[in-house]
Amino acid sequence: MPENQPSSQMSDGDFQEVGDLVNLLKENRQLLEKIYKTSEKTRRYMLFNSIGTYLKIVIIVVPLLVGSFYIWPFLKQALDAFKQLGGMENIMKSYMEILK
Repeated sequence: MPENQPSSQMSDGDFQEVGDLVNLLKENRQLLEKIYKTSEKTRRYMLFNSIGTYLKIVIIVVPLLVGSFYIWPFLKQALDAFKQLGGMENIMKSYMEILK
């Protein structure tokens, strides 16, 4: 039989190669499952990390914004009271008198 024609019969060496391929495929499957599990853990970690980042921003920014709306009337009252006292000039004069 010429060498360039495929043989329809399989030898013992061929069975060994097929067995090696099956073993390699099984090992590859196990490694892929491990990689998949690790990538899922990483994906879940990144998801919760991004959610946590947004929550931190909301926890810090929202109270600052709400507080700024409520504090302006109080600041205005305080500044008006400060102006009625004479502002900074009278306070400096009284401070200088105390130092003398």
